[in-house]
Amino acid sequence: MIFNHATAYLAAAQKKITTSCTHLFNSPILKNFLIYSCGSIMLRGIAIFLAPITLNILSPAAYGLFSLVTSFNNIFIACIGLGLRQVFYIEYFHCDDVERKSMTNIILGIYVVVVTPIIALCACNTHILNSYVFNNNASSAIVVLCLAYSFIFFFVELFYQHLQYASKALPLTMLQITAALTTLSCTVFFLWWMRLGIIGILCGYIIGMFGSLSLALYWYMKENYWVAFSFKQTKEKFFSYIILGLPFIPSILFAWALSSGDKWVLTHYATLHDVGIYAIADAFSQLFYMVVLYPLGSSYVPWLFSSFAQNKDDLMSVERKNRKMMYVTMMCTALLITIGYILGKPIIYWALPHHYHESVQYIWLILMGNVFLMGTYFASGIIQFHKKTYFLAFALCIPALTNIGLNILLIPYFGIYGCAGATLLAYIGYFLLTLWYNKSLCKKLNIY
Repeated sequence: MIFNHATAYLAAAQKKITTSCTHLFNSPILKNFLIYSCGSIMLRGIAIFLAPITLNILSPAAYGLFSLVTSFNNIFIACIGLGLRQVFYIEYFHCDDVERKSMTNIILGIYVVVVTPIIALCACNTHILNSYVFNNNASSAIVVLCLAYSFIFFFVELFYQHLQYASKALPLTMLQITAALTTLSCTVFFLWWMRLGIIGILCGYIIGMFGSLSLALYWYMKENYWVAFSFKQTKEKFFSYIILGLPFIPSILFAWALSSGDKWVLTHYATLHDVGIYAIADAFSQLFYMVVLYPLGSSYVPWLFSSFAQNKDDLMSVERKNRKMMYVTMMCTALLITIGYILGKPIIYWALPHHYHESVQYIWLILMGNVFLMGTYFASGIIQFHKKTYFLAFALCIPALTNIGLNILLIPYFGIYGCAGATLLAYIGYFLLTLWYNKSLCKKLNIY
């Protein structure tokens, strides 16, 4: 009798697993995830191809400065973006096609009106930015190129969002690869042949973005978005969109403090050489983002939002599937990272110049932090769908401040290990906080 029950249970479990696997492999989620992931691998492959040139030309100190330049761009982009792209993200699945066009035009109008004077003012005061942000290590040309890159970035990313939310994974990936190849060609020319250093890298990035910007403008005209533009409507919605977007700015800044603030603390307590070493280890975090987090956010999250929108009377079943997927994905990813790190260390040592070998020992800790960050993509889905913007805005505050505080406490004693360990603990805290609010919201909405 017990044997028969066990056999029946195993047969039912096998059937369930087979059915789940069949649905998974036939799902557009997996298809889009693989497209985004393969595209990201190609994009990182381009970056890996460029890495030997960059690392052999730039010293660790110069690479540390470039890391600070990248961090500044991320902060500045977050500030001048006014949270408008996040508003677009939150509202997109609650709007029809006409409303989406209107929202796009309003967002573009607000951005141009507000940000253009800010960019002009900053361009006239590059010496102040150089003094306070880069400790007088960056030239005025570097600062100006940072401003240009940050201004253009908004338009390109908003265009990418349109393609992503419309599930046009293949066109978006092909466009990004083309832009990356253009960036690579220009960067190699400016960096290798012209020996322009960081200026050459920034010039390559900007030229690469211009291709996407041109295509975005063509798409904007072809789809007749310009016909729907209304100064009156933009004026009427100006303050309401600003108010909607502003809560996202702290979340973006806290996200930066959580992911990159450790480099600034490391700069204060150590040297640019240490920042360069840590930046190489942190490059694997960027690789994880491109190969896992970006495809996950581009394929799974839009599907999750659509599922919530289509099953508003049965959110429980969708969220339960989402929660199971979260735990399974996190455990499998942590296991794969551990195995990959053990087996891949000799290859990494072979690929990196000798003076960067120290960075390898910090990679596993950094990637483990990204596993918990990945968990928040699942846990925050229903929170974002219900537009809990103030939680999303300030949820990162505690882990970000924890990250900075732990870095200040640990770096003087443990050096770069303290930096990596502090970030791991902060990501764990962020995941637990998000999961706690997820459960609280579900109980409040009577989902469970």
